[in-house]
Amino acid sequence: MAALRDPTARTSWRNIRKFLLGLLDANDNTLNPYSDSQYLATLVAAIGNVYSAMSISDEVDKEDMNRAVDVISRTMTMDRLVPSYQNVVTQAGMKVGTVHGTDGVELTPVSFEAHRGRQN
Repeated sequence: MAALRDPTARTSWRNIRKFLLGLLDANDNTLNPYSDSQYLATLVAAIGNVYSAMSISDEVDKEDMNRAVDVISRTMTMDRLVPSYQNVVTQAGMKVGTVHGTDGVELTPVSFEAHRGRQN
């Protein structure tokens, strides 16, 4: 779904962006004995893919981008507090941050220094 684009504007549809953000935002694995770190990393990468070809043109797009920043930052913070296997969630967030950092969009305001040097 993250790779789907509007053929005329070559951007992702707003309902797909909201759906993926909703999945990541509403994820709750507290009662599950198994790790969902691969699932979270895939969702973070998908959200990064959805916002990769997007140009922020109106107020709604800025609001969506700010929500994506908040959700990914919170997910990376949770991964810092309760580390996933080989920090796959943080790695996905950092990849999204570096891709969008080169595009001029700062998607993840989490500092790389906060995640550097951790061993799992």
